[in-house]
Amino acid sequence: MVATGGADAVPYSANNSLGEPRTSVVTDRRPARILLVGGTAALASSIEAELALAAPNAAVDRLGGATRIETAALSAERAFTDGASVAVIANGWSLHDVSVAAAFAAARDDTAVLYAQEDMLTPATANIVDAHEPAQAVLIGGTDELSTAIVTELRREAPAATVQRISDSTRLGVAAQAARQVLSGGVSLTPGDGVEVTMGRANWSTGYFQAELYRQLLTELGYNVSDPGCHATVGRPGEGI
Repeated sequence: MVATGGADAVPYSANNSLGEPRTSVVTDRRPARILLVGGTAALASSIEAELALAAPNAAVDRLGGATRIETAALSAERAFTDGASVAVIANGWSLHDVSVAAAFAAARDDTAVLYAQEDMLTPATANIVDAHEPAQAVLIGGTDELSTAIVTELRREAPAATVQRISDSTRLGVAAQAARQVLSGGVSLTPGDGVEVTMGRANWSTGYFQAELYRQLLTELGYNVSDPGCHATVGRPGEGI
């Protein structure tokens, strides 16, 4: 749900239909490239057919694995190939931590987001860590979300990596700690100056929390963020990055 530049927008879709208002947005805006994030269980192949009608000149690609963890690994593979050196790891079933990880990574140009389970990296994530040996691993959330067993695995797969944990007693506290880390990390305090971000908002109950978390973090980083309440979108949580 985070745009990485002024020309990017990230809406949600239902799993089997693009539907309104997304079809109208695609038709009106005529994007040059569309990336589907998630396998066909998350975004059915029928959506590709809808996109072909709504934007016949757009290049449509898919980044999707069999699970959300594999989809995250595919995305991270691209990021590491492009020079990323930091692995940001969140529990793939903890939606608030996934949101923080995505916002944290969006503020930097050296990070890749990976998903894990509570007590294990999982093979897809471990393979990426082993293959690319990041210089730093940042765990999002406390030990209830990512146990100390994760740290043990990281030290085995990437023994030279510095392991850091960003945690707090509350969800918003974790988000605040992540924002402070970015702002004190030697990067521009306002990397989003002059960049417009159009936000979508999921219509399930936790979608409100995620949208507000993104909006606050991105606004603090200088982005001009639209009101997510103006964009009624639907989708399936946790299937994308």
